[in-house]
Amino acid sequence: MADAKPTSNAKKSSVSADSLVLDVEAIRHWRVQRGYNRKSLSLQKTKIDGQSVQISYSQIRRLEEEGRCSPHTARILASLLNVELSELTPKLALRDHPHMPCGLPREISTDFVGRSEELDKVLGMLRSDSPVRIAVSVEGLPGIGKTEFALQVCARCERERAFRVFWIDAENSDLSSIWADVVAPHLGVDVIGEDAPNPRKRAELAVEAIEALAEPVLIVLDNVSEWTSKDPSENNCIN
Repeated sequence: MADAKPTSNAKKSSVSADSLVLDVEAIRHWRVQRGYNRKSLSLQKTKIDGQSVQISYSQIRRLEEEGRCSPHTARILASLLNVELSELTPKLALRDHPHMPCGLPREISTDFVGRSEELDKVLGMLRSDSPVRIAVSVEGLPGIGKTEFALQVCARCERERAFRVFWIDAENSDLSSIWADVVAPHLGVDVIGEDAPNPRKRAELAVEAIEALAEPVLIVLDNVSEWTSKDPSENNCIN
């Protein structure tokens, strides 16, 4: 078996003119789309030029942080993800970027077990054909795994392309800065004129942009202590 991990000499040449820069968001998107976390992807093998090859966990992590690799490693990654290499290029990823999850705090855990019934129940509620908004509350003591559970739900939704996912850390009751500085840029919301410096205006436009999407949207509010409003853009929605 030939590993894609470069030798010390090859590593020096990987930053030369022959190296490629892939889009880190596209790499992550296709990895999750194919149902892999970093560990499980590192265990997969494929054949390149008649040789069985794979990419190590450390390489996958580096690829998702930096995006730079040799052409050979890029071919292996594309083959493992079963996509054309062009799907991982920055140009295409820039076009697809708004369709990727926004604000996820970290990778999903590889050791998450024992909650399949609850996962299916939440996903079943979210998949309702009802045109109205659906709110699902995941409650429990600190450290019990609520955030990880929500991440697993998001991963399933992304893999199935069932929802556009927006993750918001709602520990602070004022969410306007997150809508203005995280969600708005993700959606390409641009404010011009005298309202450009106004974060409240950007937040309002971000909410309007989400409401205008012609597809289901999943908004996850993490670290919520109390829910008091149906409008996620309102500053007083959390006490």
